[in-house]
Amino acid sequence: SKYLHFSDKTKIGEFQGTKKLYKIVPIIDHLNDKFKSSYGLSQNISIDESLTLWKGRLSFRQYIPLKASQFGIKSFELCESTSGYTWSFVIYTGKGTDFTSEGLPNNCPTSTAIVLKLLQPILDEGHTVWLDNWYNSPELSKILKERK
Repeated sequence: SKYLHFSDKTKIGEFQGTKKLYKIVPIIDHLNDKFKSSYGLSQNISIDESLTLWKGRLSFRQYIPLKASQFGIKSFELCESTSGYTWSFVIYTGKGTDFTSEGLPNNCPTSTAIVLKLLQPILDEGHTVWLDNWYNSPELSKILKERK
């Protein structure tokens, strides 16, 4: 839009992250911060994907035939299992999506990187994490067992 801006477009060269989300990264970060500070997680948490309906044109729009809204913006979410409260999320923009986090081993599968990125702020707090079989791997099990 001509008048509503959330990022300084003159500083796009300094931006570290997915360029496709550059204009809305401040909003995404703000939402993630507010979600985390507004609610304390219980013992059981889950990580899964979500698809937000999007009918417009978008370079990273996803097609997932088994979802109610088949076309949209895919995100990975860390939620509390009992209430379904979204505590943290990452928007998927395609192959260039940044899933890096501290302590992430090199050549780690994407599914493991997603889980570790979402769990980063609460690792070592003793939560029970429920995962779909797509996220589960021997590498992830080993990393989480070491961290307990």
